[in-house]
Parts: sequence; C-alpha cells; structure tokens
Amino acid sequence: NKNQRGFNLVAFPLSSYPEEEKVKFGKDNAAKFTKYDLSLVICADKSTADKVLTRLNNEEITFADAVAEYSEKAYSETDGRSTIPYQYQIEKALVNPEDLAKIVNLKKGEKSEVIETNAGFAIFLANENSKQADFTDSEVITTVYNYMAAYENSVIENYFISKATDFTNACIASNFDDACAKLNVEKQVVTPFPLNYGNMEIAAPVNTTVVALTGADKNDNFLKTVFALKENELSKPLVLNNNVLVLQNTSKTVVEDSGINVENVVASLNSSSVQSTIMQSNKLENNFIEVYFNNFMN
Repeated sequence: NKNQRGFNLVAFPLSSYPEEEKVKFGKDNAAKFTKYDLSLVICADKSTADKVLTRLNNEEITFADAVAEYSEKAYSETDGRSTIPYQYQIEKALVNPEDLAKIVNLKKGEKSEVIETNAGFAIFLANENSKQADFTDSEVITTVYNYMAAYENSVIENYFISKATDFTNACIASNFDDACAKLNVEKQVVTPFPLNYGNMEIAAPVNTTVVALTGADKNDNFLKTVFALKENELSKPLVLNNNVLVLQNTSKTVVEDSGINVENVVASLNSSSVQSTIMQSNKLENNFIEVYFNNFMN
C-alpha cells in the first residue's frame, strides 16, 4: 500500500466510432451486408435431408410441409423463415465456405442442394431476390457496427489507437491540458492508488471509480504499464474494456500509514479461506440441514 501513483487520463470510447467510418467499412465490404429473404429445411443427418430434397423435387411435398415435418428449426423461425438474412451470417453458418455461392446465387423460387451447416444439413429456398445494402439506412449502419464489434473489433480499436497516438504527440509538443483542448477530449484526474491486483482488502483499491478504469484491477497489462511510468511520462495507448486510454503519471505518493489493520485483514482472509476450503471439499459430508431440523425444529 505504501507506493501509490496518481494519473491524468483520457479515454476514447469504442462506442463513439463515427458514422462515416461505419459507412466506409460497409461500402468496402458491401457483399457481407447483402440481405437475403430465405426459408430453410434443416435436418440432423444428410440422408434425411437428401430424402426431403428428393420429395421436394418430385413435388410430393411442399416446402412449408417439409419444414413442418422434417426441420430442426435451426437458423429459422417455426415456419422455416431464415433468421440469418445477411450474407456474413449465412457464411458463418456454413461448414464449407465454398457452399456460400450455392445460396447467394439463388433466384426467387429456386432451392439449393443439400448444404452442410454448423447445425445440420439444410435446403435453402429463395423467397425473393437478394437486396443490396443501403448505407444511408440507419438500421443497416447499426448492422455494420454490430458486425464490426463482434468480428472486426480490431478495426475499431486501431482507429482509436491512432487517435490516442495523435493525442500523445500533441502532449509531447505542448502539455496534457493543451492536448485535451486541441483535440476536444476530457481530462480525468485519477487519485493515487497502489499496485493492488484484484483489489485485495489488505491495501487501498485500484481506483476503478473512474468508469474508464472498470476492471483495471485485474488487467495485468494495464497495471504493469502504468506502474512502470516515470513521473510525467505518458503511456502508450492502452485498450481496456471498451476504451482506448492514455495515462500520464502525475504523482508518486508514499503512504506511511494506510489506516488498514493488516493483521485483522489477514486473519479474516485466512478464516474465510479455511471455511471455503472445508465447505467445498468433496471429503465433507454435510448433514447440517438434516441435523438442524431433527434436533431443533421437531
């Protein structure tokens, strides 16, 4: 608890990724966001799917009846309507990437051969022709961002790492406050805290009252980086949860008396650990409830 550090901090939230960047990514990867109106029958095994396809081709059964009689309903509503309309969703559902063309090239009313997916063997039917993404539509832009956050998060992170690097360069050219003003970012002052992994009771906690530092107490890279900074030194851009951070070590504080009774805290931790070890042991036969009811409740 003795050696504590205080910091200036700026945070670049990943959630503030600009609309124009989302649109740019969408246009650069337009095929991924092409929308398909599909239905599917999906079976647990290929032999059943082959049988269904034969019956469909021989017009012995309608597609709707095939859904009702055979389909496992994965990737679809109960009526067989696809719940994975975007091309990137279809692509991720397939075992063999080369099968994508067999689905996306379907014209209205056409059905596919049997295609293996991650949930079984499927036959797809095109209810309508495909629809190209409209990147002026807010719903499409939201879909692009959700895709990026799930599968291309490094693109978002790299954007803000670049912004954080610009901020660091502005700090070097002048100072922290001037850089905040120049780049229109908010400075947060983090009061001193010790190197306390996991925020153990034996020392003061890592200052996670600052929203951007949520989870910092258990992030090895964050703690190692910021506690290695010399006074007034700037950190490299750090990714922590949903933010890219830059910190400046503003103070090196020595706390002679933490006000924490270490002996009592250690005794409490020991007692808790012993109790937990005993109660979780597979050697423990716990008859407490039975004995309690038999001896005290009757």
